[in-house]
This record gives sequence, C-alpha cells and structure tokens, in this order.
Amino acid sequence: MNMNPEREEDITFNIILALVQIFLPGLTVPGADATNTRMYDIEDAQLKKHSVTISGHRTSISLEACFWRHLRAIAKERELSINELVRQLDEARAGSLSGAIRAFVLQNLEKKGRL
Repeated sequence: MNMNPEREEDITFNIILALVQIFLPGLTVPGADATNTRMYDIEDAQLKKHSVTISGHRTSISLEACFWRHLRAIAKERELSINELVRQLDEARAGSLSGAIRAFVLQNLEKKGRL
C-alpha cells in the first residue's frame, strides 16, 4: 500500500501524541493543537529501523528517532547495551516490543520529570 509521505508523518505524530495523552494526560505537546498537529522537528518522528540481538536472535525494530535517542541514553545510564535493555523489555512486555519500548521511554522520562 503506497501512502503519501506527508500522511505517514501525520499518522506517526498522531500515534506519538496519543501515547503521550494516554500516559501523561493533561500534558501540552509543543507544536500540537486542535488545528495544527505538526511537530517542530518532524525528523525526530521519522521511523528508524535498527537491528538488535535478543537472546542470540537478530531482529529489527522500527521506532521513531526520538525513542531510539532516549533508549540509548537510558541504556548508557544503566550501563547496559541496547541489546541487553531491549532483551529485558522483551521479557517483561505484554504487547508488541516496539510499543513496550515506547511506553518504557515515556515512563522513564516522566519519572525524571522531563515530560
């Protein structure tokens, strides 16, 4: 299915916005209002695919650039490799791995008071 790239960006942003609204109700997202759902840095919302190894198996995960950036920072803070942190999240998840990673990053940022 071919989608208009601008439409894909809108869908990606709306998914991120919905996650923020679910996990952080009442939070105001810069660049989003009832009439304008554009982000200031749309590049940060672009999906990026990375390969990881989980328990000896290679797999690829697609996440927005902002989630990869924060996941790397969290792994560094915890002195873990990305592979190990993703393995831990994979073991603990109930739904999709990418959704578990997004929720983990948002919860981590919320705990630090950065959202």
